[in-house]
Amino acid sequence: MPPQTKVQRRTNLSRSISLLQSQHFWWFVGQCSIVVCTSIHTVVSIFSSSRTFYDICLFSVLITYAIVIGQVHFKGKRISQILAIFKDRNSRIKFFKDDNVHYFLLATVFYFTRGIIGPISGGLYPYAVYGIFHAIGYFQNELLPLMSISFDRKQQIDATLTQAGALYNDRAMLVACTSELRLLVLELISLPFSVLYIFGNPMFRTTKVFVSFAIIFFSVMRYNSSKHMKMTIESTDATILQYLRHPMVPQVVLRVYEYGFKYMAKQFAMIVLSPLTNAKAKVN
Repeated sequence: MPPQTKVQRRTNLSRSISLLQSQHFWWFVGQCSIVVCTSIHTVVSIFSSSRTFYDICLFSVLITYAIVIGQVHFKGKRISQILAIFKDRNSRIKFFKDDNVHYFLLATVFYFTRGIIGPISGGLYPYAVYGIFHAIGYFQNELLPLMSISFDRKQQIDATLTQAGALYNDRAMLVACTSELRLLVLELISLPFSVLYIFGNPMFRTTKVFVSFAIIFFSVMRYNSSKHMKMTIESTDATILQYLRHPMVPQVVLRVYEYGFKYMAKQFAMIVLSPLTNAKAKVN
């Protein structure tokens, strides 16, 4: 028994060292950083305008999603092969349909505009929600087997985490999508004012308009690729229609919403998605 224990310890040590050297481990560290920094920033922002933890969180987002994108699309490829992805239309479309790319590009917009318009209210919440589940999954699959605890205890922890994931995964996805929808609504409300007063502070307002369109574009892509986002938007739409169809609400308000706002939203979505949906047809 003692020799077997020593061998097991050496094996665990070797696995731990290789784990620390892997990109996947630093992806895990980034996910933990996202969750922690989002929590701290949420509390600190109540009392201060400091964006230190906001900046750290966005930087962590960029690193973690860049690692995933690199592993999915660029791993084992030479520079010429990577460039070929963007030259070929179908490969390029496939790349830009990736959810990881959507979140990376949105975080890039937030990161490089933060010095002009400051933190985006609620912009970190979706990343934190996904970060919790990503970190738990990594702990369960990679770190838990290396822990110096009994096998029965490991099984108990693993079963608890698996059960919690199955129970709360869909709920968490809906929470993330709700925060993304909230972000979209806030930008839709502020967008007309940003355009109207653009000459009052051109740099700030122009950047704000750019960020608003980035969020709208992101939301369209998410609606097209995520069943949870689609459920969230359709549920919200049904709730709005229920209120607007109340006898006390003038019919003109319902018409403006259905034949004005919703029509423009659908047309904009068709414009955004048409290059993706028609990619193969155009190539053929």
